[in-house]
Amino acid sequence: MYIQKKGVVLLITLFFITAISILILKNLDDSNQFIKEVSHDTALTQINITNKNVQDEVIKLVNNYQDNIDELLEISSNGIPFNYGDIQLFIKIEEYYPKDCNLNEIKNPDDISAKCISIGDNISYPYDFMQVVKKYKPKNGFENQKQLEFVIDKYKLSSRDDKIDIVKDNFGFLTIAQNQDNESISRYLKCSYDININNIKATSSFIFKLGLRKIEKGSHSLVLTN
Repeated sequence: MYIQKKGVVLLITLFFITAISILILKNLDDSNQFIKEVSHDTALTQINITNKNVQDEVIKLVNNYQDNIDELLEISSNGIPFNYGDIQLFIKIEEYYPKDCNLNEIKNPDDISAKCISIGDNISYPYDFMQVVKKYKPKNGFENQKQLEFVIDKYKLSSRDDKIDIVKDNFGFLTIAQNQDNESISRYLKCSYDININNIKATSSFIFKLGLRKIEKGSHSLVLTN
């Protein structure tokens, strides 16, 4: 049984590496064609195209092998590097678990204690915290981790309450269906990846539901890095 499982893992690894390698080659072709039509910085154009292609290819590949998803996660949870020419990718896919406290669902101080049990007493001034949340909450709600971090930093600055750092990773923004035991009804995965093209670097991530071919609304981010 162990040998059979290792064989499945090896086979999936080979398919995964092959698919992503083909993706990188396709990205080069797409970039060259696109660059002929518009005048943009070559590396930035390639980053944007690579980013979109990675999303499409990873979701398609994972769903094709969802019957062996645990083996696939075993391969990819530590990250897999891919290099071709000037393009370097490092892709990591792991299980995504909903955060304990969805800030989009918190309307008043009482909600913090009622809906965010894991936060406990680590927000010393719930009323002040909610004032900051309401002030800086985007019109369409929080859509990424950077927005959450901004609110937490604003609260810390105004209240001097550093205790919130203990639970800052417990805040989220996605609404994911759960059962009565607060367990996700479906499985969700998070794909994170680093892109390096001619020393112009970007980090990106997105969350998707296993079995669907779309990214969860508001879960995608792409940030240029030094």
